[in-house]
Amino acid sequence: MYYGGFTAGDRHVQMLGDFADLWERAAADGTPVRAIVGDDPVEFAETFAQAYSGKQWIDKERERLTKTIEARRRRQRKGADS
Repeated sequence: MYYGGFTAGDRHVQMLGDFADLWERAAADGTPVRAIVGDDPVEFAETFAQAYSGKQWIDKERERLTKTIEARRRRQRKGADS
């Protein structure tokens, strides 16, 4: 959950439900854990979470940074044109 940075609670619920379903099916089929997570369980977890990420809190900060730089660039141009 640290990695995801989700802002929408419904995405959490969907992800956790799908995660539970994945492991329930694996248990029922006798699928080994490594067959699901592969050699790198961290990569598996990060990739799984990314599939549900949607809009994240950092998106707002990225947008704010982009707008700030653009506004600064426009002010500099305006000053150069004067």
